[in-house]
Amino acid sequence: MAKHKVRVASVQLALEAPASPTAYFERLENHVRVAGEYGADFVSLPEHVTLPLLACEPEMVPAPKAIDALSGYS
Repeated sequence: MAKHKVRVASVQLALEAPASPTAYFERLENHVRVAGEYGADFVSLPEHVTLPLLACEPEMVPAPKAIDALSGYS
């Protein structure tokens, strides 16, 4: 049986407020593109990758509504 190598990249992000959702997704896209350039077959993103997008909301989102607010981005 032939063995296949799989290269996995893991992305670590600083928890900071993005300028906009578009800017945030462009940053993520860049990380994924760079991982691909290094030969990654899979890219692992943080579990709560959309969490910084709450900072783009015009008003503070109450905790119970935060998941609903973030689900619009995924």
